[in-house]
Amino acid sequence: MNSVYSIYKTLFAALAVFGLANLSMSCTRDDSTAGLSEDRDAVIRFQINADTPKDGITRSIDEDIINDLHVLVYNSAGELTGKSYTTFSGTTYTVSVLARSGTGCKIYAIANTGSPTLFDGDVAGTETKLRAITTNLATWSTFNNTSGTVYLPMSGNITTDIAAGTTSLQGGITVKRLVAKVTLDVSIASGSGVIISGYCLYGIPGKSYYVAHPLTTEENADGIDTQTTRATDGSLPANSGDWTNSGLVSLSNVTSFNTSFYMYENRPGVNTAISAQSQKIKANVPATPADSAAYVVIYGKATGYSRLSWKIYLGGNNTTNFNVKRNFKYTCTITLKPNESDTRINYKRLIWAGSNIYWDGTKLTFDLSSADPANPTTQELANMKKQGVAFQWGSLVGVSLSSTYATYTPTYNSTTPSSSTWSTGSTTYSSIAYITDAGSAYGQANTFLNDAAQNTNANYAALKGDICQYLSKTGAVSGSWRMPTAKEYNTANIVDGAIVSWTTVTTPWAKFGSFSTETGNAQGTTQLSSGGTYVVNGATGSYPTSGYRSTPDGGLNNVGQGGNYWTSSVSSSTNGYSLNFSTSIMFPANSYSRLYGFTVRCVQN
Repeated sequence: MNSVYSIYKTLFAALAVFGLANLSMSCTRDDSTAGLSEDRDAVIRFQINADTPKDGITRSIDEDIINDLHVLVYNSAGELTGKSYTTFSGTTYTVSVLARSGTGCKIYAIANTGSPTLFDGDVAGTETKLRAITTNLATWSTFNNTSGTVYLPMSGNITTDIAAGTTSLQGGITVKRLVAKVTLDVSIASGSGVIISGYCLYGIPGKSYYVAHPLTTEENADGIDTQTTRATDGSLPANSGDWTNSGLVSLSNVTSFNTSFYMYENRPGVNTAISAQSQKIKANVPATPADSAAYVVIYGKATGYSRLSWKIYLGGNNTTNFNVKRNFKYTCTITLKPNESDTRINYKRLIWAGSNIYWDGTKLTFDLSSADPANPTTQELANMKKQGVAFQWGSLVGVSLSSTYATYTPTYNSTTPSSSTWSTGSTTYSSIAYITDAGSAYGQANTFLNDAAQNTNANYAALKGDICQYLSKTGAVSGSWRMPTAKEYNTANIVDGAIVSWTTVTTPWAKFGSFSTETGNAQGTTQLSSGGTYVVNGATGSYPTSGYRSTPDGGLNNVGQGGNYWTSSVSSSTNGYSLNFSTSIMFPANSYSRLYGFTVRCVQN
């Protein structure tokens, strides 16, 4: 899978959508040299006006509101000469701070710390000490909670002369947010067949310096970064405790999503060797460790894949720049496309078992998939045509599909699952245990029988669960396997219960053989001559016309004339989804009573 990724970066200027809050002083200032005597008492009055707060997406974020304010004044030697702390309500404020007069003084304004004692004592006694102070450690929810009110931390400073006496400072201090605002606008390329199940953001700094430590190029008019090593940020890559992540944000199998979030600055640097967006990967991150850069992992689902995700690094552009800077807005437009050569994609193709489940003389099992699914050997092709045995939906008891009625029943050892045993017999069909729980969220992508709730020790002891998972857990086969979903059989996206013919509509399905009556053995190892061929991601599988057991008495039907395969998906409180076909038609996603006995073809986890 590939992604087209574009980033728009905007400085939060006074006229930007995510505008600056300005500390503006409305009165005039006395510029006479007589008032500039050094180290005399001085009262500085600030008139503070904040912009009208913007709508913070779905969260109650007051991006422009100043809720509380620290003002710290330093003389030209960098010594603290005055400070104040004020809280506000509304959008117009007045602040006064008692300091000392002098030339070349620096005034810092730090907003929305939420702590009146933050700079008590000598913690900020010099300008150097102030510059070294970081915010308290934040979690993801600090700025991205879906409830409550959040005030974004801001800071700014000016250098000015301070006259003795009472002064109203003209001009003002522009405070900038310590955080960046990032918007992810994600969609799926048309026709890709991908759905998005969730995402997680990593490389999120837990803290930041209150005072900006700008890059040498950061304040340039073009805003282009050039440094090739990590900048001086408050969160240290070597300290794992400085970092957080969003946790998995689950989505309801969507084809697009748009979300915005806030994060402290993270500036790993620029790699000028990158020439294409597909090269913006972990190996090319300038910082060490590489995964201290900010990135998003988007999780998806697609027919033919058992695992699928995209790892996309954030930054100032979609190639060279990995920096996420304070007071910038980034819009990342991502379109996910099929291209397995893209190294940003983590995927695993869906691997089907090499045969239906059959009795090997001591246990139920199945043949493993081909080492080269696109080019199976003659023996592997023959294995795919084994008839197999039947199961009621959610049952662990196998039933023969031959005129000789036989059942294959497990005895589960929960202490040592690999010591579980099997026995043969002829259990009455109507008394065989199967899953009767109603299930929920009906649909072809439903994984009900795969879920942990259906595969407990208690269920296994009661002869119920996902037969593929049971065979895996007890060591009857190597590897980890499960029953397929209805969606995994239905790459053509045929609607529930629809009948289609063996035409291009059913691609990648094609039939083989004459679909005439055949006879199988009780073990399910007979190789049948008719069925359907399924081709996904270059891998070919054959699904024989194994027939089925009917309800309620388990009568044998259609061996050699029809194929019936259970899935893990629940279609109603009494039915499950299955794949069904005969010589002239197919039901890619049909709903049948769970009492029917159909064959099972497992897929690898």
